[in-house]
Amino acid sequence: MARGDIIASDGLIARNNGPWAKDKLSFIDQFVPAALQATQQKLERCYVDLFAGPGKNVNDSVSGEEFDGAALRALRATSPSARKTHFTKATLVNLDADDHAALTARVDALDQAGALRPRRKNVALLNGDANHVVHRVMTAIDTRAYVFVVLDIEAPKQLSWATLQALRMHGHDSVDLFTLFPLDMALNRMLSYRQETVEQSASVLTKFFGTDAWRPLLSERVTDAQSRELRRAILDLYLNRVRALGWKHAIVVRDVKRVGDSGLYKMRYASNHPAGHDIAQWSAEQPRRRDQLDMF
Repeated sequence: MARGDIIASDGLIARNNGPWAKDKLSFIDQFVPAALQATQQKLERCYVDLFAGPGKNVNDSVSGEEFDGAALRALRATSPSARKTHFTKATLVNLDADDHAALTARVDALDQAGALRPRRKNVALLNGDANHVVHRVMTAIDTRAYVFVVLDIEAPKQLSWATLQALRMHGHDSVDLFTLFPLDMALNRMLSYRQETVEQSASVLTKFFGTDAWRPLLSERVTDAQSRELRRAILDLYLNRVRALGWKHAIVVRDVKRVGDSGLYKMRYASNHPAGHDIAQWSAEQPRRRDQLDMF
């Protein structure tokens, strides 16, 4: 069992997560049904989660409250106007074998309960490195399909820029992307005032951004007052590079914070279609309260 895991009421491992995780997941609840409706004419609608996790979260600080992760929410989702419109296929990837086993068991349970919308045979669960299997995942999907990709990483070292490139290089017409950007967590620590810390993280940063263009941005920060400008510039660097890959629309849809105003991470959405952008922007503008975010 990995650090940060806990046993849920179903006897399987889960992520030990605070209420802020619901803020992130609320985008899945709001965006996915609307996106399914907008793409109902597509013959295939595919959900891809390259860092899927065990499928369930437990807030151990609040009486063990449990809530499902993105994958299980997406696999249950339907269009608000037609329950028969849902994801037709899904691919769920985990590097950790325990996460893979737990998620497989939960997908099977969802199927047995009659709540799994795609056919079980069309839900592939892979135990492997997302950065290594991404080409196999994308080549298995019809290029005319609608594809919604989730990259819910925990640290920059988990995601290579080459993986984002791979999502765009197989000729798919419609790929939407929902990604965790750890700006106030790992990236903030890596972009330290201590040069030694920066150099220790340099290869990870360059692999994450796909460039060393982060270096001159860091060199422009001289005082603490300029740290905010650095964080904004780092985020803009990433968003602009995402747009350059062909996702014309790339925006921040969640600024996730701990209790209080302490920043954690930002959730980014990217699409090459204006309808996707409009739905994502609508979701970003909805008022949210953590005690009202869990829809399942």
